[in-house]
Amino acid sequence: MRDQLDRLAALAAKQAAAAKLEARLNAEKQFNRKVEINAQLRTIRTELEALT
Repeated sequence: MRDQLDRLAALAAKQAAAAKLEARLNAEKQFNRKVEINAQLRTIRTELEALT
């Protein structure tokens, strides 16, 4: 039970981080920064997939 709660909390945190990065990606104008943000977003999405 405790493990499930921990995993759900981690899942919610990763989803919030992904949403924040998506907003930054959409607002960013410079290409090189977009590439960096997109790489971070890809990493978080793979971690999210591992948690589910």
